[in-house]
Amino acid sequence: MLVPLILLALASLFASGILFAHRRILTFLGAAGALFEAQWLFLTLIDRGVFGGAYTNAVILVGSIALAVFWLLFVKKWKSPYAEKGSGYRDMFVVIVLAVVLIGAWSIVNVNGFDGDSFVMHGFYNGDTATFLSLVNKSFDSQGLVSENPFAGNGYLEYPTLLHAGIANLFARVGSLGLIYALPAMVYIQLLITIPLFFLLWDVVFPEPKNKAEMWFGIRSRLIVHLVQVAVVLFILAISWDTYVYPQGHFFLTALFVLLGALLVSSSGKDFVRRALLVAVAVVVALVLLMSNAVTGTAAIAVLATYFLTVVTSDKKRGRERVLFFLFFLIVVGAFFTFSSGGAFFGLPSFSYTAAYDMMRLGVITIALIVAMYKSMGRKSNVVVMSAVLMILAFFTFFFSTRDIVIENASRFLYHSFLIGFPLFAIVLVRGISWLRYEMLAESRTIAEMVTGAAILVVAIAYALLPAGLSVLSAHDNLMRKDVNVVTMPSLSALYWINANTLPDSVFVTTPDAPFLVPMFTGRSILRSDYWLSPDDDVLFDIRLAFSGDRDAIMRVSEQADYVFLNADERGDFEFLSDKYPAVFDNGEYLIFQVR
Repeated sequence: MLVPLILLALASLFASGILFAHRRILTFLGAAGALFEAQWLFLTLIDRGVFGGAYTNAVILVGSIALAVFWLLFVKKWKSPYAEKGSGYRDMFVVIVLAVVLIGAWSIVNVNGFDGDSFVMHGFYNGDTATFLSLVNKSFDSQGLVSENPFAGNGYLEYPTLLHAGIANLFARVGSLGLIYALPAMVYIQLLITIPLFFLLWDVVFPEPKNKAEMWFGIRSRLIVHLVQVAVVLFILAISWDTYVYPQGHFFLTALFVLLGALLVSSSGKDFVRRALLVAVAVVVALVLLMSNAVTGTAAIAVLATYFLTVVTSDKKRGRERVLFFLFFLIVVGAFFTFSSGGAFFGLPSFSYTAAYDMMRLGVITIALIVAMYKSMGRKSNVVVMSAVLMILAFFTFFFSTRDIVIENASRFLYHSFLIGFPLFAIVLVRGISWLRYEMLAESRTIAEMVTGAAILVVAIAYALLPAGLSVLSAHDNLMRKDVNVVTMPSLSALYWINANTLPDSVFVTTPDAPFLVPMFTGRSILRSDYWLSPDDDVLFDIRLAFSGDRDAIMRVSEQADYVFLNADERGDFEFLSDKYPAVFDNGEYLIFQVR
């Protein structure tokens, strides 16, 4: 497995310098990392989606050789990130943001995970990270892409799993335990890839003028503009802080989504070969996102389809090119309906007050972005249109979807519109600062007016920063203090026994509440869980009754599973099962019955 990894790493370094004219070494390395992820997931898709995992090593080896050779064909187009002076200076501003985010991630990773012989989880770790690990562990024991729901007795899984399959392929030699120990390192490495890509997207949307005498954003000082970059990027990260500080699906896919935006923006005005190369890579990135996450995948397809439509409707393009891109648009839309998991099920307009809070929390930011869009019309039309489509998708989903889980995720589409359009915030920020300077310094004011104006300004800034502050405080509170679960050595020994002595398709009756230890540590399925991935049906009702002590419910659910997994508090209500079923594991604190 080492040779393909080396070949893919080299191919990614070539691809990064070929696709982008980097002006920072960190954006060069970040893009290379994201391209490595995209290519690895693409090979995993071919391996598991086409060949059913029967020839994994051969597919990955041949694929990595083919990709390395492919990028070597364009090596003459490769550009060093130090082709222009000042790359190291520009990297300094990326480092500032990286340092802030890494400190935030470290504070959370440091209190979650292995602590001696125990595994500690707070807040979202009990749900999101448990889901991520469960699907990766399920992928270890599957040859194709997982479609069996580990939270619903191996029923149909309405969730894309390419990301989890890719990680399973990567960790195939070390197994699930090695993956859990590697989580902290995975978080830090992913941040080193993701954060620089925000600056890459900025650089392709608003490239710095090569002539140092030329003003940038109407400002002579390059330092001020770079500091504005830092402020905008930190703000965008802060409004969804939990996305960047702990391991879960969205965390590992944000870099690919930002890369997609950079590829599409960069394709404007290029020669046909270079443009075709950028668009081809963008199509691959959108495809792997679609197969990896429902929300991010839908957003990626929406962005790609919007890009194709802007080309089709442009009167600056030749007729043949417009027809070609219209065909691409139809193919992308067809791929979405063919490969996307689940459905949104739209109906009459409605209002979900439970999901409204997240939409309202982003209201001020949405208005600011709309203003920035209007200011950017005609100059940055690609960015404006792509960001606007995602914003419309967010509100359409919120008002018209009839599925609660889809409505709850509507705000994520809104956030994805920020990920594409965030450089436009600089226009509002710079012009706002210029207007304030004029009002405060050029206009004559009384002392009372000056004090009142300053107070209003402080309140306005505090109100604008409120969503970011709420996000950061909520993430740290949840992930460092709330809903703590400690998986002790006795429970770990029971889970290790399950891993070694039961079949991968085994189904367990166990508590329906988080943190879902059986699928998280073993990849085995539980009959039902009190979680959005599990149906709220009669079986879940019986599971709840069983764990409240109802003997009839215990017998009904036991007949639908292979094993019953109990802790010390639960074993009393279930021990009558020993008259009928053998206890195959008992360490005093945890008891496992084999019931089928």
